[in-house]
Amino acid sequence: MNSAFKTTKDFAIDIVAEGSFVDVPDGLSSAIYQNETKTIRLNRVAMREWRESELIKSAEDFETCIEWHTYLDEKSELRANFENKLCHAMGYDDWDSFTVEQVLSNIFTVVAVKEITK
Repeated sequence: MNSAFKTTKDFAIDIVAEGSFVDVPDGLSSAIYQNETKTIRLNRVAMREWRESELIKSAEDFETCIEWHTYLDEKSELRANFENKLCHAMGYDDWDSFTVEQVLSNIFTVVAVKEITK
């Protein structure tokens, strides 16, 4: 980790570990998939964006279904923006599938998959 990761005021990630493999489902498929997994750390700016996109309320906290769905829509938009920013930062813009899951504190696992042809 470099000092810029700690001090930057921009969204930043630090790749801790990575791996990849090629998958041929059923062995006979015409589709081949490249799979990459990375363990990353988020800096404080990225971590704040993640936290702001988390659902911390439940339907019971709202007076009406409309309020609840408005809250869900707002959080969904924040999460999509976070994931798009992370996807771009990791160079996965043109991949078929991308997911991120929190493992512990500011440690996350990212999985990206794209189809490659035979």
